[in-house]
Amino acid sequence: MIDFIKDAGMALVWLLLGYFIGESNARKDKK
Repeated sequence: MIDFIKDAGMALVWLLLGYFIGESNARKDKK
């Protein structure tokens, strides 16, 4: 169960990282 929570947490972190990187790139393109 703990391993599942760790995997889910890491997946969530990578999703957030990818989202923030995409947002920052979109803002740079607009400028």
